[in-house]
Amino acid sequence: MVAPIATTRIASPSNGLARVRQLATQVEESNACSLPGCPIKYDSFLTVMWRAVARGYVEHEHAVFVAQGLKQGFTAGVEREELFGQRIFKNYKSAVDAMEQVDVRRRDGLMMGKRYA
Repeated sequence: MVAPIATTRIASPSNGLARVRQLATQVEESNACSLPGCPIKYDSFLTVMWRAVARGYVEHEHAVFVAQGLKQGFTAGVEREELFGQRIFKNYKSAVDAMEQVDVRRRDGLMMGKRYA
């Protein structure tokens, strides 16, 4: 049974950002492999990786990239110091014009358990 929309718990953005900050602190204090769900054993992996570099199976620059990513977290190619300003997103005009129908469909999906609040 699905709870009515009025009682469905919706995570606030501040809770989500707090969790992100908590995970970032965990990476800073330990390494990215300490994050929940990461099956890589950091020390064991690095030992084997550097052995593979020494034997010529892995290029040194690739190993350095992986080692830094596993230690400090990967950046996905984003360099924060290069980011500036603010980008504003808007909904499509068709979605804004049909807001009531979109809301009804969204609520129907929630009630049927196909979407999360």
